[in-house]
This record gives sequence, structure tokens and C-alpha cells, in this order.
Amino acid sequence: MVLFLQGRGEDLIPNLRRQMEEAAERLDFERAARLRDEIKAIEHVLQHQKIITGRNETFDVLAVAQGAGGDACVQVGFVRNGKLLGSEYYLMSGARVDDTPSAILSSFVGQFYQQAAQIPGELVLEHPLEDQEVVGDWLTERRGARVKLTVPKRGLRRELVEMIAKSARQNLEQSRVRWLNDEQRTTAALSELADALALDRIPRRIECFDVSNLHGTNAVASMVVFENGKPKKSDYRRFQIKQVEGPNDFAMMQEAIRRRYRRALDVEQTEAWQTMPDLIIVDGGKGQLSAALNALQELGLNLPIAALAKEHEELFLPDRPDAVVLPRDSQALFLVQRIRDEAHRFAVAFHRKRRAKTSIRSVLDEIPGVGPRRRRELLRRFGSVEGIRQASVEELAGIKGIGRALAEQIKAELGG
Repeated sequence: MVLFLQGRGEDLIPNLRRQMEEAAERLDFERAARLRDEIKAIEHVLQHQKIITGRNETFDVLAVAQGAGGDACVQVGFVRNGKLLGSEYYLMSGARVDDTPSAILSSFVGQFYQQAAQIPGELVLEHPLEDQEVVGDWLTERRGARVKLTVPKRGLRRELVEMIAKSARQNLEQSRVRWLNDEQRTTAALSELADALALDRIPRRIECFDVSNLHGTNAVASMVVFENGKPKKSDYRRFQIKQVEGPNDFAMMQEAIRRRYRRALDVEQTEAWQTMPDLIIVDGGKGQLSAALNALQELGLNLPIAALAKEHEELFLPDRPDAVVLPRDSQALFLVQRIRDEAHRFAVAFHRKRRAKTSIRSVLDEIPGVGPRRRRELLRRFGSVEGIRQASVEELAGIKGIGRALAEQIKAELGG
């Protein structure tokens, strides 16, 4: 087992084969079959181990992923004798929203290598550790030989760090999904949230709003819906902000709230639009809360509402001067953070999509002779501005309504 963990699985096989043959000669076929299965299992693992260096190197690779709500995951990749044997992830339950990646990695290294049976001669890190020199001396003392701590900027080790960091992000996201699918936890979280916000009933349906824009341009708002602690994506809504000019997040939030709940009062709308939430959450602080509350009052609605401020993860309520601060390890805080993060993700994705469309439109609109119809034809054929840029004059001229002269002009304007 020690040889295998050191990346020397090939050294095990000859000895196991010899033991298998000896067992067969003794007619101990049960042991021979068990050894045969062990050999096959080791060979299967060795086939899937990735040779990543041409040298006989042994080191660990550490990366960290953080959620917007402070939850974190550390991923450790194990390279032994130039082979990546695999990786493991560890959820950092004590992490806080204001912890830096360096602080999380430092805490992890202290815990993990205190218990580790073996410490490699090098740790390859995504971020430098806090008090790195002190930690390095402690690791060297525990190992009985020097331990090097490196934070690569380029090359093979940097590629490994990026690969391990990607796995950390994926595992953190999967842990969130598993949490949301745990009925007991979500029920407890909803009950805890109702108590903390003094709601009349458990918030079975929660609607959360976020705004996304770049200096006031391509402004959008999102609304995500969670029912019984789980996302109900069929009820998600997106709003293009139409009535606000310039960077005014408060007015944008107000417009989104007004449009959403005006439609809720329209008896001709679908059931999804008419269904009222048990709780509204807006991403932001007192300013966003006040803007949203004004929009509801304009419509004559009195719905439970709170604002979740990201900096300290505080909840603000109407007519309450002090923020509600949920315990850092509470199920309710974890739930509202997940909901807020989903609203942010949905808003940012819509904003990026709008920005991309605007960019394409503005670039092509600057070319004389390319109107809306020709722009659509070009995009339909080549997919993007980059696709148009890579096309030849002959390919461009083959589009209906674009002759050679215009094709040459398009090439000249876009380059390529």
C-alpha cells in the first residue's frame, strides 16, 4: 500500500504475481484468485494515472474555491514519481466570507499535514500562505527534511494548479446542489429564516432580485424563484431595464420590482406571474430595500421583503434600524446565500449576452452598406463577428445581397 501511494504501483505487480503463482502451486485457488483481482485492479488504476512530468518528482498541488457566501473548498492533487495519482477535496466548514484564499489555504495546510502520514518535499500552491516562512519551517520539521513551498506563475506546475482549482470549483458547486437536495436541511433552514425575520409563515416561495450593468449600460435585472428551498427555474424572469439612464442601481431595482408585481396584479397573466411570494429578497443594502419597498407601496402591496448585503452578509428589514445577522454556521444563512448567488449568476449571464449582442451590432453597424438584413444574413452564415472576420472575400460575396465590392469593404473594416 505504501508503494502504491508513493506512485510506485508497478513495483507491486511482480511480487503479487509471484505470490499468486505460489498460491496456485499450493492449490490455494481462493487466494490466487484474490491476488489476481488485486493485480487487475492495480493495472487498471495505473492505466488511468496521468504521466505529467518526465522526471521522478513528488509533490502536492493545492487550490481553493470560494463561494460568494463564504463557503470554501480546498482540492489537493497528489503527484508521485511524475504521475498524477488523483485528487481529493475538503469542504472548509469554518470559512468566512471575509477570509482570503491565502488564509484558507494556510488553515488547511496546518490541519491536513498535521495528520498526514507522509509529507512530500514540495507543495505547489495556488496562492501564497500567510506566514509562509513559518509554515515552511514547521513542515520541514515534521517531515525531517526540507519542504519547498512554490506559487508557480507559468509552466507545467501552473497548468496543474489551474486544473486542480477547476476541480475545486466543481466540487464546491456539487456540494451546494447536494445541500439543496437535503429535505431536512432545507426545511430547517426555512423554519430558521422565518423565525429570524419574524415572518407569519414559513417562506415556501422566495423570489430574489439582482441587477447587473456596466457603468449603466446594457442594464438588466433577474428574478429567481425558490420553492421549498429548491430552484424553480420555470418561474425565473429576466428584465431589460428600460426606464433608467446611467448607473443607478436603486432605480433599476425599483423598475424590476414594479414590473414584476404589476404583472402579478393582472388577472390575465399566467399563474406563474400571478403567484405571490412568501418572501422577497433583494441583493444589496438599505438603498435597494427602500427602492423595492417604494415600488411595492405604489402598487398597494404589503409583502415580506428583506435585503441581503454581501459585505457582511446582513439582512435588512423595513422599519428596523439594525440588521439581522444570522449565525455564520446557520442553515438559514447558507440558504439565502445560495438564493442570492443564483440571482447574481442569472443576472450576469443575461447581462453578458446583451453586451455581446450590442458589441456585434455596433461593429457591423459602422460598416456602410451593412443594414439589419445583411447583418442578420452575415451572422446566420458565420455565427459571430470573428467568424465574419475569418471569412474570405469570396465567402462574403456569396451572401445574398453582398457583392464583391461590399465584401472587400467588410474585410477592410474588420481586418483579418
